[in-house]
Amino acid sequence: MNEVFLVGGARTPMGRYGGVLAGVRPDDLAALVVAEAVRRGGLDPAAVDEVILGAANQAGEDNRNVARMAVLLSGLPSTVPGYTVNRLCASGLTAVISAAQAVRAGEADLVVAGGVESMTRAPWVMAKPGTPWAKPGEVADTSLGWRLVNPRFSRPATLSMGQTAEEVAALDGITREESDAWALRSHERAVAATKDGRFAPEIVGVPVSGKRKPTGNPAPATPTGLSTTGDRASATGSGTSATESGTSATGSGTSVTGSGTPVTGSGAPFAVSPGVSPASPGAEEAVVLDEGPRADTTLERLGRLKTIFRDQGIVTAGSSSPLSDGAAAVVVASAAAVERYGLTPRARIVTGASAGVEPHLMGLGPVPATQKALARAGWTGVDTVEINEAFAPQVLACVRRLGLDPETVNADGGAIALGHPLGCSGARLVVTLLGRMEREGTGRGLAALCVGVGQGVAMLVERL
Repeated sequence: MNEVFLVGGARTPMGRYGGVLAGVRPDDLAALVVAEAVRRGGLDPAAVDEVILGAANQAGEDNRNVARMAVLLSGLPSTVPGYTVNRLCASGLTAVISAAQAVRAGEADLVVAGGVESMTRAPWVMAKPGTPWAKPGEVADTSLGWRLVNPRFSRPATLSMGQTAEEVAALDGITREESDAWALRSHERAVAATKDGRFAPEIVGVPVSGKRKPTGNPAPATPTGLSTTGDRASATGSGTSATESGTSATGSGTSVTGSGTPVTGSGAPFAVSPGVSPASPGAEEAVVLDEGPRADTTLERLGRLKTIFRDQGIVTAGSSSPLSDGAAAVVVASAAAVERYGLTPRARIVTGASAGVEPHLMGLGPVPATQKALARAGWTGVDTVEINEAFAPQVLACVRRLGLDPETVNADGGAIALGHPLGCSGARLVVTLLGRMEREGTGRGLAALCVGVGQGVAMLVERL
């Protein structure tokens, strides 16, 4: 079996629902990171064997197969194929594992893998009437959760995501105070990481219309050619997400789309026009900062938020990951490709695993998935961990059940602060994990996510 390596990698900033990336289509976000992953990896675009992307929606502008759309929009040759996978929250990580499986089996040498989601632009859908001239069917918002549910399902299988977090909290005895403390930790660490510029190397800026000012972060170390501004906004919480903001970042007229691999704008045909960015015509600014982390989050403010999923519950908007927009991608390569093209691998993919759990306890999915992966690898532990923070009690339960040192987990904050664009998040974890391992000098890493309807996915990597 072939060894499998991770090369390069990039992600967009994570935008809030209705925020700075609201005007950018998901296929354009995907095209941007695919092109950037190819550029950063130093690849000949024609050498790419496959593009595999995760997407949890696929009902709207993703156009059913967003991976193929991204190939055509990114400037890669039309001879490069692409397909899309959907494992809801773990779609992006499943795409990377799928790429690794193809490379390990000798069926590919170079694969660009990742994920994308624009929860802002997710469409409303209507069920088709069963008979002619019937009244319109059920209407559902596709941004999150169940839709057009099979009547054969019954509770608790069809609990909402937030309700499943309450189930996990009750099962493991996690308190409101513990949950709020983890949420605060996520924001504090993400704010610190942003200020120190730790996320900057993994982010590719997204050009947006000058009418939509980028907002949402504490001022970081300013990237070359870009400037930051300091407008503050108040904390808000709505629905199942914490929509919180900080300060803004604006570009200085510099398009950050990578070199030599142009991406077309919204609504472009298959032909790719050089120099056109994936945003509205006349885009002048680049979003380069995650929009979610708040420097002014406190335990007191979190404690004032109402529980939103259950009376006498513990989960609030502040301890939930916000609905978000974003994309991420990384190159998955064989040892032969690394040698042939002179690539610089960042880590080796050791193994990946998936597991099922009861749907109403979906937040525990990373536990059996990680245990499977560790057993396959013959490892007894890891030293660097990125677990998707769907909800604070869900992460706490996984950390405790796996016996992880909390200091190794999400050291630069997680999805509660950064956001959780469903199809993107797994790939974002991988890109962030690689950066952390390099900065911290650690050797063994874990990326893991829970998945709606009761699954978990985990992947182990080893830094070279």
